[in-house]
Amino acid sequence: MRLWQLRIAYHGLMAAHATNEARFRDREMWVIRLSRSGNVLQQQVDYSRKRVSYHAALKRKYARAARYPWLPVPPDPTPPVLIP
Repeated sequence: MRLWQLRIAYHGLMAAHATNEARFRDREMWVIRLSRSGNVLQQQVDYSRKRVSYHAALKRKYARAARYPWLPVPPDPTPPVLIP
């Protein structure tokens, strides 16, 4: 029963990171469109791309954890931050 609960929890984390990956991918496209008009700094584009990569990696990590809930799961890395 414990493995099933872990599987469900990991699947939920995978879904949350998939949602965040899509959100930051949309944000990246929006920022790129705005940058064409000269309104956005390259820092914001880079930040969005880092967040997409971050959430994509965690989505894969938790998808694997959901498939193999008996294996140990390492801690999440620190998320990227936007430095003004």
